[in-house]
Amino acid sequence: MAPATQDLETDTQDSVAASENPDAATEQPAIVKKTRRRPAGPPTIEDRMEEISDRQLEEILAAHQKYLAGRSGGARANLSFRDLSDRDLSGRNLSHVELTAARLRGANLSGANLRAATIFCADLRDATLVGAQLDRCDLRGSCLRGADLSESSLTDSDFREGTLFHWDRSGNLTAWTHEADSQDASSAIVRNANLTDAKLSKAFVRQTDFTDSVLRNVKLNRADLSHSNLTGVDLGGADLSEANLTGARLMGAMLADVILSHADLTDADLSGALIDAVDMDTASISNATLPRALESLDKPLREILDLHLKFYRSGGRDGLRADFERVDLSHKELEKVTLVAGNLRYAVLRGAKLSRANLIMADLSFADLTGADLSYADLRGANLHRARLKGAHMRRVRMEPVDIAGFAMQKWPTNASNATFDDAVLDEACLRGAKLGQAKFRSTSLRNTDMEDADLQASTFVGSSFGSLKLDGADTREAEGLPDRTDDAAEENA
Repeated sequence: MAPATQDLETDTQDSVAASENPDAATEQPAIVKKTRRRPAGPPTIEDRMEEISDRQLEEILAAHQKYLAGRSGGARANLSFRDLSDRDLSGRNLSHVELTAARLRGANLSGANLRAATIFCADLRDATLVGAQLDRCDLRGSCLRGADLSESSLTDSDFREGTLFHWDRSGNLTAWTHEADSQDASSAIVRNANLTDAKLSKAFVRQTDFTDSVLRNVKLNRADLSHSNLTGVDLGGADLSEANLTGARLMGAMLADVILSHADLTDADLSGALIDAVDMDTASISNATLPRALESLDKPLREILDLHLKFYRSGGRDGLRADFERVDLSHKELEKVTLVAGNLRYAVLRGAKLSRANLIMADLSFADLTGADLSYADLRGANLHRARLKGAHMRRVRMEPVDIAGFAMQKWPTNASNATFDDAVLDEACLRGAKLGQAKFRSTSLRNTDMEDADLQASTFVGSSFGSLKLDGADTREAEGLPDRTDDAAEENA
């Protein structure tokens, strides 16, 4: 709740503070009257910060559970201005709790339910919020420096500017800040989190790790994201107008329909990023790393491919290894091409025709193969780490380990960890022994696919079709959406 206002003069202007309504924590801000000076002596923020014993905290939280359940004797937990530093609140149901100006520095809130909580101007520095549910939270003005929000859900939460006013000891009304700046989420860890529709306008989130997070439709206009890690982030529909993205890492990021009006992308790395329907005319892209046009190469495409074939057939003694790193090869006719051990890191191969291509040991990490035709292609031992293969045609593709010449019994596995195969067709493909940890197979066709001995840890198969999927010896720990044996047999018989 807001600072006390009793005995104040009424020559005032309105100031936004936290809401008292648990069902509108981010929508109906309470109004606190503020004057230029106080005649009496209301307490300062420092005076109001209170310690709380374990027993008191448990009593408050017990009453809060009754409040949430609608039982008699319940009361909404009000932990505003309480010092909860280093407390273990992991897994607790704290939805709708009032935490305005609370001190939660170093607290453990892993797996906690904080939906619709009011966390206005709170101190969450170095707090652990892994897997926490923070949807519809009012986090305006809060300090999240060094906090770990990995795998948390923050949909429709509000991280915008927010100011809490208080009387200082000289009797002046002053905006309260933490030792670090408010709205500060710098150096925070927000990996694999969901921030869809969140509001981060003007937020200070520099050097923050957003790897693999979903930030669709997020408001980031005028936010400071300088030197942040946005690798693999889905920013579809996000507003980044006037945002500071200098030195940011956007490798493999999804930038479809993003607003970049007057954004600063100086020195940013957009290697392998999907840039679709984006107007960059007013954005600053000085020294930014972007895809290269095919015309920028020193030799024609056919000559490069012929030299690489000589390089392959001669064991490296003749010809020249193909280097297509960051080159745009979208929709190129490359059927039956030989690019064994070729460099295609961050290459753009959207809609490319690569059926029956020989891509053994090729480096396709971070490559964009959306809608590409890879049917019957040989990808044994290839590096497809973080490659995007959404909607790709991969029927009967080979992705099993390859024998390494000169090393008896030595095999090199295909690495497609963190790759995206959503909506792809992998019917009758061989992915035996492949590294597929954290890969995405959403709505993918995997009929009669061989995944025996593959590493499928934490991979997603939601909405996919399987029919006779082979999983013997596969590591399926934390994998989501795989069928059990009875479901698989039923689908096959049907």
